[in-house]
Amino acid sequence: MFENEEEKLNELRKHLEHVDIPQGELEGAILQGLERAKREKQMRRTKRKRGFWILAISALVLITLVTSIRVSPAIANAVASFPGMEKLVSLIHDDKGFNAAIENDYYQEIAKSQTQNGITLTIDGVVSDHQQMLIFYSIEHDGTKGEVRPQAPRIYGENKKKLPGASMSLNAKPNDYQHSNYSSRLEISFEEPIQEEKFELMMPFENDEEAFEFEIPFEITRKNDSVKTIIVNETVTIEGQKITVSDVNITPLRVAIHIEKDPKNSMRIFNFEDLALQNEKGEEWSSATYGFNSSILSDDEEIIYLQSNYFDQPKRLTLTFSKLQAMPKDEAFITIDTDKKIILNQPHENYFSFQNVLNGRVGLGSNVPEDFHFELFSRFVDHNGKESYIQEWSHNGGKELIMKLPTESYENPLTLPFSFYPRWIEGRVEIDLTE
Repeated sequence: MFENEEEKLNELRKHLEHVDIPQGELEGAILQGLERAKREKQMRRTKRKRGFWILAISALVLITLVTSIRVSPAIANAVASFPGMEKLVSLIHDDKGFNAAIENDYYQEIAKSQTQNGITLTIDGVVSDHQQMLIFYSIEHDGTKGEVRPQAPRIYGENKKKLPGASMSLNAKPNDYQHSNYSSRLEISFEEPIQEEKFELMMPFENDEEAFEFEIPFEITRKNDSVKTIIVNETVTIEGQKITVSDVNITPLRVAIHIEKDPKNSMRIFNFEDLALQNEKGEEWSSATYGFNSSILSDDEEIIYLQSNYFDQPKRLTLTFSKLQAMPKDEAFITIDTDKKIILNQPHENYFSFQNVLNGRVGLGSNVPEDFHFELFSRFVDHNGKESYIQEWSHNGGKELIMKLPTESYENPLTLPFSFYPRWIEGRVEIDLTE
């Protein structure tokens, strides 16, 4: 599968072999390049400039990939299970923790398929620890029935045993569905550690003609891993806002940072923009690429997930952050009346205007900066204090927010607390986690 790719890359690598670049700096350049590519895409610069960076970054990533295939049989086995070099580069290089897990034999090939209505679902492989699982799957069909779109999946233990608090996230993108063959991943997080080795995946799909569901049992072999827990209980202050890091739990696939915000804070803190772990060499593990980025326990408590450094043995480990998305609590909401079709209250930037109400969907005009790609609202509270969740959230060209409200009755006005907002506070924080 890789002979042609290696042959082409070897010529390029011969030129690079004469350049003295330490491996750590090379990996850093790859990561910095990936981040730069993301930023350039968000800024919508010219296709030519984006194309240049994508090609340059891909070349560096592929060179490292070829080397890894030769050095690590685990990576070679994982790579061989997925069609398409682009998919492989994404799997190996966009999450340091996942990459390290593969190098330490956490990838398990499954290769189990089921066919319905001319459509075949294959579970290619799994990477799993006791609290998180990534299922890599492929879809194949002849394209005669239109797009094959995944719906909300479910996972059970053996004999339909319910598993504790399984949160699931599909990574497939709408562009994938336009192809008759595509691969993607399913990300699962469990509230509690699980010991199961036998599972049953229920995976619903629909196309232009019908809906159907696959049911595929599969089995994994558990690793003898354990959670590394670091008790921190350190409180820091940024622009008058107190934040406590309670503890840090490190598993093979992710790091969980338990954060508590002082209820007496004058500001709502929405997001830690640059939270990361750093070792004595300056190497960083930042936001988790796979699965969920955080679990919100309350307005003042959450768990933030980072890429895992489980297999690293640092002499010193530091938790760092410097920029937090935050705003005063008395401004951290917008109030609307869907009957009168007006906005009654909003922050002083006046980003929003009321557009329409149609088929249970509320449209708000938006002048939020185009490079702010966060879901602003997730819930609302009606006049009687009844809390409901927004069922769907989308935007039309970035200038209109469209929210689908639930069908049950509610009384105006509606208050929508912000989940995110484009304001920030700053202050450098470094917390020593060295045991």
